This record gives sequence, structure tokens and C-alpha cells, in this order.
Amino acid sequence: MKLHGNLKLRLAALAAAFSVLSSTGCSLLVNNDISDLFSGDNGETDAVYETAASETTTPFTPYVPDEDYEAIGRGFLNDLPSLTFNSNSFFITTPDRSYISPDTLATVVSQKAYERNQVLEEKYDITMFTSTVNADTMFEECKAANASGTYYTDFMMLPLYMLGSFRAAGILENLRSLPYLDMDVPYFYSESVEMCSAGYDTWGVAGYASTSPADFSAVYFNRELVKALEMDMPYEKVLDGTWTWDEYFTYTEAMTQYNNDAGTSFYTSTTQYSAGRLPDLMYASVGNSFVRSGEMLIPAIDFTQDTVSAALEIGNRIYKDSLAITGDTANASSVFSEGRALFFIDYVYVADLLTNASANWGLLPVPKAAPEDDYRTLVANTSLIFTVPAGTVNNEMVSVVLSAINALSYHHLHDAYVENAMIYTLRDNSSVNMLDLILDTPAFDFSLSVGNAYPNIARGTYALVRDIFRAGEIPDHFADTVSTANMVMAEHFPLG
Repeated sequence: MKLHGNLKLRLAALAAAFSVLSSTGCSLLVNNDISDLFSGDNGETDAVYETAASETTTPFTPYVPDEDYEAIGRGFLNDLPSLTFNSNSFFITTPDRSYISPDTLATVVSQKAYERNQVLEEKYDITMFTSTVNADTMFEECKAANASGTYYTDFMMLPLYMLGSFRAAGILENLRSLPYLDMDVPYFYSESVEMCSAGYDTWGVAGYASTSPADFSAVYFNRELVKALEMDMPYEKVLDGTWTWDEYFTYTEAMTQYNNDAGTSFYTSTTQYSAGRLPDLMYASVGNSFVRSGEMLIPAIDFTQDTVSAALEIGNRIYKDSLAITGDTANASSVFSEGRALFFIDYVYVADLLTNASANWGLLPVPKAAPEDDYRTLVANTSLIFTVPAGTVNNEMVSVVLSAINALSYHHLHDAYVENAMIYTLRDNSSVNMLDLILDTPAFDFSLSVGNAYPNIARGTYALVRDIFRAGEIPDHFADTVSTANMVMAEHFPLG
């Protein structure tokens, strides 16, 4: 994805729908005014910040992708078999329909999802119905339907942590048995295929129609504190590839020194909603995975004690920092919102909660290990994946529609989310670029998809790493716990 010059005409509809928010107290309100978008010579507009006492403006360049992903998605669609299904009904069952079949058209994202579904209904002569069902209820209903040999749904969207339970119950179709379903295409995430595969089987896949921006994490930072430290804004470091954990800690160390010199007590690193999985994020961000998996593989532990020790050096610099909040009970979001913290590591959706924050904040990806590495963001284990109930009789329709709905979502829904955030949420244009980059960095792991169903796999992978990061040392039982996880995977996910 992209960067940003002149905004596409579809933003005119956003401008017409945009309602001006009102500030309360002395909080900071962002209202990115696009009313004069097409006037002037430079194609720029302003982000307006209001307080009870003053109003200032800063330059704001409208967002546009560097490629026409709508056209690319239509090209992918045209590559699929030209089949029609005689006014058949197509049923989707999911615990959350907001990203796949939204109830309202309140945002540009929901509008684009609605338009996508209309295209699919017309092209394939189907009517799509989406049922919202709790994941546990879905599990019981799917088991009952499978046992009785009755139809349940065409495909299900599961939280990835539930995949192991469904697979263990034998109620998922091997996606590799479906005709026309090519999981090597760009609109499916290759790591998600590996995460959902073992031996000859693949039970699920994540694509652009399932992986919501809410599944990602980011680093929020206080721009005013960075100025007070007389340090560079980190945006350029991200773009030139040098936004590493070492670089991150140069900022926290400067914050600590500033506190010592000025007698202040600003926090360095904070987290709240993603606090429980902060070790996962740090561990994956430096290029690690918990389990190596994929087609024709027996899943196996993909780390060593040395690998974990190297990552622990990063974890210790946060967990042993007396000015860091690493638990979920200290109301870190309010601390950051009030301007009392330098960094806040949390989910992308938290940006909506910071709209009226007093802190003048910006957005960054989770750092990486070295400049030559890629940015990686381990998605939440509640992220939805596509699965198909075992014994499906509509295999042609399922494989074509599953492919098509992701093809037409390719980058497109994420771009719509970025546009929406530009208008309603983000404080500066550089943060728009950062959000765009973050949504290109998803990482997946087999352990997160099966650990809930197989506790010994969890204990030997992500739960072990979480305990190590919090304790600050490798436990004596490390080798035994890892070995047990390996044996469980070999027993339950054999090659044959």
C-alpha cells in the first residue's frame, strides 16, 4: 500500500456525512476538515485541533492508495470460474457480522462491504444471509448438524482460538478438497494458511474479508513529550526502516532522564487492552514464531532457549522499568489520554477511544529487531478466519464465493478504514501513513489457533513465553514444557 496525494472523489460523500464533534472540558478534539478539499493548488487540507481556550490548525494531506485496489480486486474476481447458482441462498455464520455483512452503512468501510456483497449476489445469482451466533453456540450447533447429517451453513467465520476445538471435533472440511479454491493468491494471507494447516489438511484461512483492522496492534506516542525531549518524531525512522526496539528504548531512556532532571513523573511505556498479550507482540515483532506449521508438515516448536533469551532482553527493558505500566488494571488508556505517558502499546481500535484525548498523539507500528527486518504485528487470537463445515454439499458455490468475497476486499476495505480514520480519528497525516503500513504487517501463529483446545501446546508456546517475560528469566522446566508441546502436536497433528 501506498502513499497519499489527492483524495478520491468518494470522500465527497464522507464530507457530506461528516458531523462536527464538540469538545468538552479542556480535552483535545480532532476534526479533520475536508470541506475545501478540491480548492487551492496543493491538494492539502487542515486537521483542526480545538481546546476550550484556543484553536490551531496543522497541514493535513488527504489519503489515497498508490494503486487502484478496487480494479485489482475486480481483476481477481474475473479470474474465478464464471458460475451462477440459480438464485440459491448462501449462508454465512459468524460471531461478528460488522466486517463481513454490516447492519448499518455508518462508515465508509460498511458502505464498501455492502457494495461488495451486492456485486457478489448479482454476479453469482445468489442471496447472501448472515447469522450472528456466539462461537461456543456455533460449535455445539455445528457438532449437532454434523452428527445428524444435516446442513448447517455454507461457511463459518471462527475466532482463530476456536479452530482447534472445531478441528478436534472433526466438524471442519479440509479446504484443500474444495474445487476452485486457490489459497496461494494474494487476497488470502499465506501465514494464515500455514497457521491452519497440518499434514494434508487445511481447516481455515484468513483473508482481507476477515482480518479487521481491530485485530492489529500499534504504538501510540505523545508528540508533545517527544518535542519536550528535543528528539525527532519517529515517523521517518519507520519509513526508513530504523524503527527498532533499540530505537524505541532511546526514547524511553530520554524520558527517564527528563523526569530525573525536571522532577516530573511521566510514564515511559504503557498498555491496557492488549496487556495480556504484550509478550506475544514483542516476541513476534522481532521475527519469531512459536510453531512451524503448514501443509505436509507436522507442527513443531519453532524456537529455542537462545531465541527466547534474545527476545527476553527486550521484554526486560519494559517489564523491569519502574515507569512502565504493563498490566491491565492501572487504567493506562486514561494515563496516556491525559498526556502522562510517552508510549501506549495497544490495539488499533483504541484510536477511537483517544479521539478526545488531551494528549496530542501519533501512531506507529510495533518496532522490529533490526533495520533489515520486516515489521510484523501478531493479530489478536480473536481475529476471524474462514472455515467450512464438514460434509458441505455446496462445495462449488462455497469455494467460489469464499474466494470472491476476499478478492473484492483485497486491500480495499483496509484502505476504506484508513480513509475513515483520517477523517474522524487521527491527528496528523503521518499517522495516516503509519496506519496504512500497520495494516500491511499481519502475522499468524499455529499455537494461537489450537492452544485453547490443547492446553499443553499453549503451555509450551505463548503461555510459556508470557510467563518468561513477566518473570524476567527462563524457568528450569523450559525444556520439559517445550518437549511436551512437541509431543502433543505430533500425536494430534500427524502427517498421515
